[in-house]
Amino acid sequence: MRKLLLLLLCLTSFSAFSNEAPLARFESSLKPLEKFLLTTLPQEAADNLIDGKSRIYTFDLQSLGKIYSNEHKTFRKLRFDFKRLEDGIGEYKKWRDILTEAQNRGVSASKLKKLEIKMLAGKEKLIELLQKDEWIEAEKIQRYRKFLSKFDFGSYKEDKENVLKFLIKALKRISQTEFDMGILEHGNGLHELRRELRWFLIETKVLNGLVAYKTPNQCSIDMYSSLPNQPIARSKYAILFSSPLEIKPCFISKCLFLALVQKVDQFGDYKDQIESDLNLQDVLTDETPEEYIDDLNKLYKELKSSKVLKELSTELQSCL
Repeated sequence: MRKLLLLLLCLTSFSAFSNEAPLARFESSLKPLEKFLLTTLPQEAADNLIDGKSRIYTFDLQSLGKIYSNEHKTFRKLRFDFKRLEDGIGEYKKWRDILTEAQNRGVSASKLKKLEIKMLAGKEKLIELLQKDEWIEAEKIQRYRKFLSKFDFGSYKEDKENVLKFLIKALKRISQTEFDMGILEHGNGLHELRRELRWFLIETKVLNGLVAYKTPNQCSIDMYSSLPNQPIARSKYAILFSSPLEIKPCFISKCLFLALVQKVDQFGDYKDQIESDLNLQDVLTDETPEEYIDDLNKLYKELKSSKVLKELSTELQSCL
């Protein structure tokens, strides 16, 4: 009887230890996001959410929901809920930022009024979402935290393999898709390419140290070898955190990861400028303005010809 109790105790301890790493990944975003929502006033929560880093945390949690979506239906719901919240924050913040830029450019009073109306509509929509989906006082976060604490993620080895296979599949999908830089939003165009690359970066970052950088810095692609010594290495997508809970990380080349960070920034700069121009001009189109096409095609060609997606995938594969 005593041996049986000892065995059960060991199994219980192992299961708890196995869950520590994935639980820490979720908690690193749930805890700071929770602070923005600990209020009984929906209007205050809405303003808190667009003034802080809340949208980053919603992206992180969407990523984790996506990574584990095949494990349980609740992860798919988690992903959807944080996507809705991110959209609500993004809509309000977008129009507030556009209004601020328009004020700085000195556009007409009538134009400013139209932008203000859109901003206020975005805020009201976010407030409605916060109330309807029970985000106020972090009610929804508490429910997800309870689910996660009871979920069995399997052994450390099993969890690691499942997560890395997800990342490898993401890189393969990007590599095998043809993107048209003449398209802005709908279909496989500029927005979708940047989106896919950015999601891969976020999905890697939220693993809380399961994927880490090799030391010393070495690079299999010469054109990216200097990136670890450039400012891009300090950007928000470039930092891969470490954790003692990740007992056997997968090490990748920093220059390869930074090459994707660089591309996300470059494509993002063009996308933001194009969208700003079109919004201020009240132009509705899904075609990239001709003056940007050549530069965007050059960036896309470099991404493909460098084989960075394949090199990174191979490094992740070696950890399985």
